[in-house]
Formats: sequence, C-alpha cells, structure tokens
Amino acid sequence: MSATSFLIPLFLESLSYVGHGSAYVLKPELQAVVKVLEDSQLSQPFLAKFEELKTQKQSWPLPKNDQYDEWLNKQFFPTVPSIPVTLHMVSLFVKEESDDFFNDNVYLYFFVTDGLIPYGKVSSLYQNINEGEGIFFNALDRLVFPLTDGAKSPSQHLIVDYGIVESDGDDIKDLQKLSSIIIDLALAVYGATQPQSTQVLNPLRKEVLALASLLISFQNDDRLVESSFGLSTQEIDTLLSPASIYEFKRKHKKKSRFDSWEYELMFRFLRI
Repeated sequence: MSATSFLIPLFLESLSYVGHGSAYVLKPELQAVVKVLEDSQLSQPFLAKFEELKTQKQSWPLPKNDQYDEWLNKQFFPTVPSIPVTLHMVSLFVKEESDDFFNDNVYLYFFVTDGLIPYGKVSSLYQNINEGEGIFFNALDRLVFPLTDGAKSPSQHLIVDYGIVESDGDDIKDLQKLSSIIIDLALAVYGATQPQSTQVLNPLRKEVLALASLLISFQNDDRLVESSFGLSTQEIDTLLSPASIYEFKRKHKKKSRFDSWEYELMFRFLRI
C-alpha cells in the first residue's frame, strides 16, 4: 500500500482560513501552511479554484519510489568532497508547439535536492515562442545549482525534478507564484512537526512532487512536462575530469490526435 501525503490535506484545509487565519487557533502545521499562503499574496479567486479538490479524495497517495528515493533512504556517510560545480539550464528549443493557434507562453519550475533538503525555483515567463524557435534563459533563470553565481560541491548526489508549464490563461502569474512556494509549504509543515528528524526529511521530495503534480495538473492543459534526472557526485566528477564543461539535452514530446508538442532543454555542467 502506497504512502499518503501529509501535506496535501493540510493545503486543502488551509484554503478555508487564508485571509483570516489569525482569527482561529489552528494546529501548528496548519497554521504554518496558512502563513505561507498569506505571505505569498496569491489571489483569493485563484486559491478558491482548488476548493473542489477537498471532496475528491480522503487521502492522496505519494509517488512510487524511484531510484532517487532509494538514494535519499540510504545512510549518509562522510565522503571525500567532490569538485565544486555549477549546473546551468542554457536553452529551450520548441520543435513543435503545444498550441496550434497561439505561440507558446512557458515557464519552468525546478525542485533540486542536494543531500536531503530540496529547494525550489521558478523561471520567468517566456512568451510567444513559435514552432521551430529557441530561447536562451536569462542570467538568473539559467542558474539551477547552486542558485547563485559560483560553484558548490553537491552532497552525495544532485537530484533535479522539473516541469515545463504552458498556458495562455490569465492565471499563469498566480500559477507561477504557487509553484514557487511549494517547497516553502513542505518545509513549513515538516518544520512544524519534527524538524530534527532525518526520517521526517526523507519524504520531502515526494511531498513536493505530489503537491506540484496535483496543483498544476488541476489547471487543465497547463502542464506539459514532468521529469527528473540525478547524478551522484562520483558520476559528476567523472563527467568533468579532465573536462571543465559537460553539456547534455533532455528531450520531451507528446504525439496524439488532440495534443502534440516537442521540447528540447539544454543543460550545462561547469567545473570551476
């Protein structure tokens, strides 16, 4: 039997209190979610859209284990420090656009796990990308690891979960904002329960992915891509020894009668 989400029911329950949470005495983890949502200043009409999810399920399953969850469940031992690196998201090429009538408007979200603790990032919105066109990400958006200029040695491994979201709707700015606080919601909830427990930290990645998938897929056709890749520090060291640059592409496509698209992302590891 698969594990169920602790975070999603709290998020759905919190929708009733956003805007006037201080008027109620709430359990700590629920109060933590309400505070993150209130601080984000998401619009009430946008949040209200998710109210109907409350009646859909009594429990929400977490994603099944993948190879990267097995990495997270392994006991961490001290290792020889790996080489400092930086990971850039360089470009996006739209081989086939998702909308036959309008050019694509896209943004990307990332959940990067370095060791046990994930962090999140959402890119700017890139508008009017035509079929057969590519874009280079700006100086801030291209930073995936670490989030600032410079380099860092990953702790044991580097796991990158990401999504590409396309929308012609007016709600895309709120959806961007919501994507950007998913990590904050997860950390707030788990920090309010057992902040010192490593066993509590292990499910963080699954909780983040489950909530992201639910919230973005609920927006009809907004979600295009959900994907992951991971490299151990040993693999990264091998790729960049003796080279100082390693580039790789991630290709995503869908072909169906009603929905067809093809995207290509370029990433670049740099040894500093």
